Amino acid sequence: MTSINLKEVSRLADAFPQECWIDLGMPSPKRRFPWTDLENTWKQAVNGHEISAELAGVYVFLLNDKWSPKGQLELFAKRKSTVQLSLSFQTVDIGGQAYSILYVGKTTDLAQRMRLHFRESSKTANQAIRRLSQVSIDRRFSSATDLFLEHGKVLFAHLAGVGQVATRDILEHRLIADYAPPFNITAER
Repeated sequence: MTSINLKEVSRLADAFPQECWIDLGMPSPKRRFPWTDLENTWKQAVNGHEISAELAGVYVFLLNDKWSPKGQLELFAKRKSTVQLSLSFQTVDIGGQAYSILYVGKTTDLAQRMRLHFRESSKTANQAIRRLSQVSIDRRFSSATDLFLEHGKVLFAHLAGVGQVATRDILEHRLIADYAPPFNITAER
């Protein structure tokens, strides 16, 4: 049975980005996605926090504020028209450095979801990195990936199990409402 644990949502949202949020670490851009190594690192990070190996939860993409894109993001609306969205990032302090919140998402399989984010395609599965490439000076997906791997972070809150589905949904929506990450905004479909 699925139920919403509002106390857990509040605890995680209020603690963001500290305490119970796990910094997953990113590989060097030069190592180009050793997925097995990365998954083992994540499992160690997760297990170090005394939680199960099921990697379901809510994650947040952050980029060191010095590297955050400026300008406008083009959103595609109905009838092939476009809408310009001025980029404005909320920042959080992590270890004395400001990080811009780019994107908030939820997952039932963290490793698979990260693979999708870092794989170049036209689908929305890679929305965070695709949007970063759209607003970067060098608009190549590979350049945006390298920028994120070198200067970004992914924080993760573990919420495993079928009973946590609603809690994951509400936490994701709460963080989006609190921080308004521009890369979560999509145009009409």
